[in-house]
Amino acid sequence: LADREHFDILISDIAMPAMDGLQLIRDLRKKKGLEKIPAIALTGYASQNDADTAIA
Repeated sequence: LADREHFDILISDIAMPAMDGLQLIRDLRKKKGLEKIPAIALTGYASQNDADTAIA
């Protein structure tokens, strides 16, 4: 989808079945033109580690 469409922002759940949302953000930011796409990671988990990982 990212290869065919233009997006201004990425909003993703962290806990997804096939790939976690943080890995999705990392993978998309490796694509040309998406290196600096703003991203919001949502989660029902509330650990400090999850927050720290998302911010990094």
